[in-house]
Amino acid sequence: MNSYFKRGCIMRTTVLLSFVVCFLVLSLGGNAQLVHRYSFSGNVNDSVGSAHGTLINNNSAATFTGGVLEMGNSNLPNSNSTAINYVDLPNGMISSLGTAATFEAWVTWHGPSWSSWQRIFDFGTSGAGENQSVDSSNSAYMFLTPRSGAGTYRFGHRSDISMGGPVEYVIDGTILPVNQQVHVALVWNDVTGLVRMYLNGQRIAEGTTLFLLSQLPDVNNWLGRSQWPDTGFHGSYNEFRIYSIPFSDEMVQASYQAGPDNPIINFALPSNPNPSHLATIGNLRPTLTWQSDSNASIVGHRVYLGTNSTAVLKATTASTGIYQGTKTPGNENFIPASELAMDQTYYWCIEEVTNTGYTFKGPIWSFKTANLKAHAPQPANGAAGLSVGRVTLQWEAGQGAIGHRILLGSSPTTLAAVENNYTQTSYVLENLDYKTVYYWRVDEIFASQTILGDVWSFSTLEKPIACIPGDLDGNCIVNLNDMLLFSEAWLSSVDCNAYDCPDLNRSKFVDIADLAVFSANWQDSRKPLVVINEIHYHPDNNKEPVEFIELFNAGAQAIDLNGWKLEDAVSYTFQGVPVMAPGEYVVVCQSPAAFAAKFKRTAYGPFEGKLSNEGDRIVLRDATGSKIDEVEYKGEFPWPIAANGEGASMELINPYLDNNLGGSWRSSGYHQARPEYAYGTPTPGLQNSVYALNAAPQIRQVNHEPKQPAAGTPIVITAKVTDPDGVKRVSLKYQLVLPGAYIPAYLPIAIPSLVSNPYQDQPVNPEFENPANWNTLTM
Repeated sequence: MNSYFKRGCIMRTTVLLSFVVCFLVLSLGGNAQLVHRYSFSGNVNDSVGSAHGTLINNNSAATFTGGVLEMGNSNLPNSNSTAINYVDLPNGMISSLGTAATFEAWVTWHGPSWSSWQRIFDFGTSGAGENQSVDSSNSAYMFLTPRSGAGTYRFGHRSDISMGGPVEYVIDGTILPVNQQVHVALVWNDVTGLVRMYLNGQRIAEGTTLFLLSQLPDVNNWLGRSQWPDTGFHGSYNEFRIYSIPFSDEMVQASYQAGPDNPIINFALPSNPNPSHLATIGNLRPTLTWQSDSNASIVGHRVYLGTNSTAVLKATTASTGIYQGTKTPGNENFIPASELAMDQTYYWCIEEVTNTGYTFKGPIWSFKTANLKAHAPQPANGAAGLSVGRVTLQWEAGQGAIGHRILLGSSPTTLAAVENNYTQTSYVLENLDYKTVYYWRVDEIFASQTILGDVWSFSTLEKPIACIPGDLDGNCIVNLNDMLLFSEAWLSSVDCNAYDCPDLNRSKFVDIADLAVFSANWQDSRKPLVVINEIHYHPDNNKEPVEFIELFNAGAQAIDLNGWKLEDAVSYTFQGVPVMAPGEYVVVCQSPAAFAAKFKRTAYGPFEGKLSNEGDRIVLRDATGSKIDEVEYKGEFPWPIAANGEGASMELINPYLDNNLGGSWRSSGYHQARPEYAYGTPTPGLQNSVYALNAAPQIRQVNHEPKQPAAGTPIVITAKVTDPDGVKRVSLKYQLVLPGAYIPAYLPIAIPSLVSNPYQDQPVNPEFENPANWNTLTM
């Protein structure tokens, strides 16, 4: 049963709680079910395994006599004192038992009968950690005591915060007798989620478990000492054993009758799995084999297989899709009825069935099926804004593939092969069309079959704008070649707006008005449209040298960066850089190795210097020393503040905005609907996560006069609003808020809901969005 109990001034509250366990059970278990035995024949060594204990004989009163350890705590010392005697068992021995355990001991408790909370055993950790016995709100353990504060023989176990707690469950029986040897046993079963307590071979209580054995943080595994500052065990141990199977009632009774010197014959766990635990296999219909105990009492082997470890652990013969059937003795193999999924981790176990109806599960094993398809495409599926000059397709090959067939097209259903039996895992496409979606697929060729791949896609960027009106060939100068292109469209109707559009006044007709614009810019030139496009100046981990600056070629001409320089905040001279095609990115970083490890991409560098977290100036110059671009950023509003140490970078919304204005930037991952979500991963070498084709106008220098208006005083609101395409009109929305009538943008979350899910979205307040609560004026 579950209970509340109080001891002195310390309240331990036990609350009924249910939760889903999401931890993976990967313990391999052992062959023999009796895994640890302590007979106390002059020491506390493990005569079955290697988990030898250490007798902590602080007051020198602990003694061994005739296979009995007398603990020598007659003065009833506190568990956190230096006078307590106890046995310290190795860390991790309980959490590594597997999916079940049976603990049994023959002990004599000397009392006194009024002394509460002495421990026969206590496994886990106190809130203060290893070798500490202090009360804490975040301890986790399992214990057995001869007398609880409620005057009962008790088993209790407690989960900590990491397990969904703190919560403590207890089960109770009659207080143990004083100065009389008794047999105590505890059976824990992860499969059933139950724990049973026994006294002298009889089951006296049963309860539910709070966690899996593998979850227990067992750094304090003690006989005779508590995780709390309770009294040390005053008594003796004749035998202590740990099994890695859950005993049945009959087995506990048999062990009790056999006594402390004669362990009963027990079964061996299934072992020697094939595929081996954690293996990766290429066969999608593998033959699973294992070794079962040859004991004639085992009459069947139930096979469980699935993709969720907890589901396999808890499965029964009624678990459709996981229970695969029962194999007869000597038939220790299983072949799935159909092919398993690729690139999937599978969990499996064997449950042994005995002729008495007793069953026990072996350890949970796992294997992963290989991915025979081409996978992990680069650019990522659905990537947008790629360069038309050059796109490198990359992928990871299916395991064992000896060749690749590459298909490309403008429709997912009409792909044409561009390479057959290709041996590399990268392929370069050049001279692509602007604003086009491309589809591609890689089929993997094997000796006996071809595995068709998935269809992936990417899209190229929009046509860039002109450096200067009339520059129809995109080389940032209006000259004779542009005149020839202009003349070809003379007196014709057109519908265009990119750099190569001859309709310079956007009238959809090329005429004398366009010629006037062209003539005004004749022989004029501009600097290339290479912009500082992304800045990562304050990583979330200050120890990682992953600062970077990204350049973007926003123009229509290819740029040779060799000899170009970054100056001021950092210094770097470009050398050995391929020609930068239109729409391509170049990244310069603090440490290319650290950058590659963090972002899985390549970059140039290292640059000299460091980008300041408070703000800095970055200047880009061409090979002649002419300034091409400049950004003087800040680490505070109106610049994106989430880029200052929250893990985000600072990204330009559109490459044609004035990037020396804070409003032209957003933090990577910025979410327009929920601006507080501004902590996305940087996107070096890729289209910015905040990219917008039609960016919002810049609004700044917002003021109102007077600062503290009196009733009836006119209020003048001013703002500077700019946009590269011009501003048609500006509207002001405002609320009249009476005292105490403030309308919040978001609604509060109830405390119980917040405790259960601290990371949930704060709901939007519909009243805040209601147009009836706003007034609109045209400025």
